[in-house]
Amino acid sequence: MSVAADGSGTSALVLSPGHPAPSPDGRHLAYTSDEFGEDRIWITSFPDGERRWEVSLNVGRQPRWSPDGLKLYFIGNGQMLMEVDFDPETGVGSPVELFQNAALSSTYLILEDGRILVKQAAREAAEESLEVVENWAEELP
Repeated sequence: MSVAADGSGTSALVLSPGHPAPSPDGRHLAYTSDEFGEDRIWITSFPDGERRWEVSLNVGRQPRWSPDGLKLYFIGNGQMLMEVDFDPETGVGSPVELFQNAALSSTYLILEDGRILVKQAAREAAEESLEVVENWAEELP
């Protein structure tokens, strides 16, 4: 639901399950919807909801906008980070695979300078071993 600061002009958007991400200029909303049986990413005009674009061709979740609002990022199948161009006049471009990361989850950020910050799971300490050879000098010829 969107409400103006003075409490007027309420409107509702139905999102299932959600993960709403407002664009930097506040005129569009990217979100996840399972209305066709699997989570996919959509963009809708906001707050009117009159225009809508499907972004992901397959499964998609966790949308994030670029700082300029001209690109949308999301996690696709196989923990793949995807990027798609967005223009409110022409719609969305084709999703492009950026990189795959097994640790990729909802904990990624698009920084103000456009860099992507991904939280990595902590690595378990590798088991280290030390082999001690006693009387090694006796083995020399």
